[in-house]
Amino acid sequence: MFSFINKVMSKKVSMWFFLLCIFIGILAMVMFGSAVRHVTKGGFLLGNIGILIDNIAKFPGKVIILFRSHSTEISPQILEANEDYFLNDYNLSNDYEGYLLVSSYDNDGSYVYLLDVESKKKIYEWRPPLKEIYKLAPKFVDGINTPRYYRSQHPLLFKNGDLVFSSGDGPLLRLSKCNEVKWIISDQFHHSIHLDETTNLIYAIKTFKKSKKNIYFLEDGFSIIDPESGNVLKEFSIHDILTNNKDNLGLLYGVGEFEKDRYHINSVIPIKYTDNFFEKDDLVISIRNLSTIIVFRPKEDKIVWSQTGPWINQHDARYLGEGKFSIFSNNIIRGLPQSYEFLIDHSDIYFLNLKNNTIERPFKNIFKKSKQRSGGIFRPIDDDKGIVELHSDAKIMKISKKYGVMWEHQNYLGNNKKGNINWSRYIIKDNINIKIFEKKCVVKND
Repeated sequence: MFSFINKVMSKKVSMWFFLLCIFIGILAMVMFGSAVRHVTKGGFLLGNIGILIDNIAKFPGKVIILFRSHSTEISPQILEANEDYFLNDYNLSNDYEGYLLVSSYDNDGSYVYLLDVESKKKIYEWRPPLKEIYKLAPKFVDGINTPRYYRSQHPLLFKNGDLVFSSGDGPLLRLSKCNEVKWIISDQFHHSIHLDETTNLIYAIKTFKKSKKNIYFLEDGFSIIDPESGNVLKEFSIHDILTNNKDNLGLLYGVGEFEKDRYHINSVIPIKYTDNFFEKDDLVISIRNLSTIIVFRPKEDKIVWSQTGPWINQHDARYLGEGKFSIFSNNIIRGLPQSYEFLIDHSDIYFLNLKNNTIERPFKNIFKKSKQRSGGIFRPIDDDKGIVELHSDAKIMKISKKYGVMWEHQNYLGNNKKGNINWSRYIIKDNINIKIFEKKCVVKND
């Protein structure tokens, strides 16, 4: 075998053949690169060959991700920090009226803690039992689901101390106060999780599995889930919602190239009360990559209102009642280098009023000082104040139109380090019974 290889290697190759091989190689690289660009831009002209080319181009990246994701190092989620601090610009007795349910990291990985804002103390912690989760959902063990990246994203707290959360791009599960998995849904859930308090149903965003219909794009949607059993009661595809309402076809197919991640839903929130504008159980849906907010009425399979911009690539749109919305807008321009993403503006919170068709941005001065790029959420408390999470800054703030920043919180770990945060939640004191956390968990013997 070696002698054959030596004979081949020792043969002389004419210059013209050598140059021809170089030319063919360069031509092949250019054609392959052009094909990859066409496919990644959402082009369909290459058919099944395009899918094969896309998989080949992704293979080196998958190997790198696989290698990195199984590392036990949590450093991607541990950031530089100065101190754990609260900034009190003024002092009122009702300043600290709630709790923060924070999804974050320490040196052992992802965990969730409940913080009493007034005492500034962590009063309880949950930590996802990843080994058990991997056994129950064996198809989700790599990438974002490994200990290095697992997020415990947007935890939802129940009155008995249970949590519901996802990995950020994997299974949705209910975890007891004692860190026991009560149920798990082995699907690709991501972004927001909301409980409709009137129907006691969970609305959770997910990406649907590939089929012949959606092979060329990511089909986002949401599931309606029974929180006790974990049974999925109904599912909606955003692609179907938009295409069934024909007025949206120009927005979907007539503006720019059709990209794979055309929709990218990041919040679905039920409307609680009927008013002069919308009905109870209508859903406010934020479609980030279309910079569009819609109000969808499931019982009629109908979009009853929609608006594109002036927000750009927004997160977390909420209906406040009587025609008012709050929208956390990232305001980034996707596809540009990071240094040019904010060509137009900075991240901000928009308040839309349908009564007089006005837009207000009362927190502009606060956001000018922020490094926020993506992933922020805003939870209004009243007409003046709200809680905002700045994912890129890894901090949570209480902000006021009148007073500005009232306080800030970051998960300080010591040694000038802090844990990243992933869609945390603010809970008013009247909505939680802290005494349930005084009862200790009983350790089960195997």
